[in-house]
Amino acid sequence: LEKITMSERGARGIELLRRTGLLKYIIPELEEGFGVGQNKHHIYQIYQHNLLAMHYACSQGFSKQVRLAALLHDVGKPRTKRGEGADSTFYNHEVVGAKMAWQILKRLKFSKKDTEKVIVLRAIQISEKASFLPDIQCSFDNIPVDDCIDVEKLKALSQVVSDNIPYYYTLF
Repeated sequence: LEKITMSERGARGIELLRRTGLLKYIIPELEEGFGVGQNKHHIYQIYQHNLLAMHYACSQGFSKQVRLAALLHDVGKPRTKRGEGADSTFYNHEVVGAKMAWQILKRLKFSKKDTEKVIVLRAIQISEKASFLPDIQCSFDNIPVDDCIDVEKLKALSQVVSDNIPYYYTLF
C-alpha cells in the first residue's frame, strides 16, 4: 500500500485495488464511499472525490502523510450521511473520519509518526473538535513548521480539487 501511495499514479493504484476486489480487504472504509453521492455543494461522489484529492497530491509529489491525509480526508462521510440528494448532510464527518483514519493507519501498521502526522493534518481542519484524538496534542501553537507547510499543501489541494469545479482526470 505504501508503494502505491508513493507512486506517481497512486490514485490509479487504489482504484485498481477496488476494481480487483482487493480494496475491501485493505481499506474497506474507503470503499464505503463508492457510489455514494454528496449534496448540492459537491459534484463528485465521495470515493471519487477522495481519489481525486489523492491524485493531485501524488501529481505534486507531496509527502506520504499528505497523500494519506488527502485519500482519507472524507472517509467518515458515508457513515454520517443523512438524507438523499441536494439536501444531504454529513454532520461530524470530520470527527468520525479522523477516528476512522487513526484506526485504518494503525491496523495497516503505519508508523506512529506517520499516523500522528496524518491525524494532525486532518485535525487542523477540525481544530476545536480535535480533543478526542488519542495521545496527540493538537494545539496550533505546537504545530511544527513542516506540518504547517503540509497544511498549506492540503489547502491548495482542496482548491484544485474543488467540488464545484470539474477536475478533469480519468482513473483509467
